[in-house]
Amino acid sequence: MQKAIITYTGDTASMNIRAHLLEEYEFVQNDEVFEGNPVYEFTDIKLYTLATEHIHAEHLDKKITSDLFCFATKHQSAAGKPSLTVHVQGNWSTAEHGGEEGSLGVAATSYMKLALEALRNRNTLEGYEVTMEATHHGPAMDTPSFFIEIGSHAEEWKNPEAGKIISDAIMDILPKDQSTQSVVVLGGGHYNAVANKIMERTEYAVGHICPKFALEYLTVELLGDAVQRSIPPSSLVVIDWKGLGPHKQHVLDILTEINIPVERAAHLLDR
Repeated sequence: MQKAIITYTGDTASMNIRAHLLEEYEFVQNDEVFEGNPVYEFTDIKLYTLATEHIHAEHLDKKITSDLFCFATKHQSAAGKPSLTVHVQGNWSTAEHGGEEGSLGVAATSYMKLALEALRNRNTLEGYEVTMEATHHGPAMDTPSFFIEIGSHAEEWKNPEAGKIISDAIMDILPKDQSTQSVVVLGGGHYNAVANKIMERTEYAVGHICPKFALEYLTVELLGDAVQRSIPPSSLVVIDWKGLGPHKQHVLDILTEINIPVERAAHLLDR
């Protein structure tokens, strides 16, 4: 199984992580060049550096042959909370930050679960939150992928300890090859408390998350895509009932039209 780590020259956090990967692991430069930058490899893992901003690297999987893409990048938010985050890309509505409108990536759910666990185990940074984020931004791709990020401002992006934690977490998980049952989460916040609990306390791996603020855009087709565009395809939809806000009936109407088991988060987590 070929795996690709994707970094970007214009991203301070990405270059921080890349530096640790090259310094601390036995990556060797091969004879490839991608977007003007050398390519490195270690066993079945290749390390690429993009000149194109990662969220706009549309259909990168048509240019790089790999079975899995791990984007090592920054996370940026107005709240500015120091964080180490994991998520899959995609857009529930418009594509303001790369990708395509109403198009979801393919969630590498097992690796996302492993990544969140590795970050929790390795995090030594005071005040840094380890969390799942809802599905958001680009690029549009059809190969399993996930983002692992340092947030949320320049001070954190250049923090060498944060870069080491992310690089070590990546190298903890990419050599592994495992599969677990996937779920889709509906409701809650962008930093999704229900998804975090499912990842930590159950055997399930969370793929796509449609948060409360995006539920108005959810359709039968999009939910079907969220289920199918997970590896493996999701076997359950989990609803954060309190986190659905004013969209409860809209979500219930959609769920009656899709043939997949549904469970409330409170029930799943109380087992």
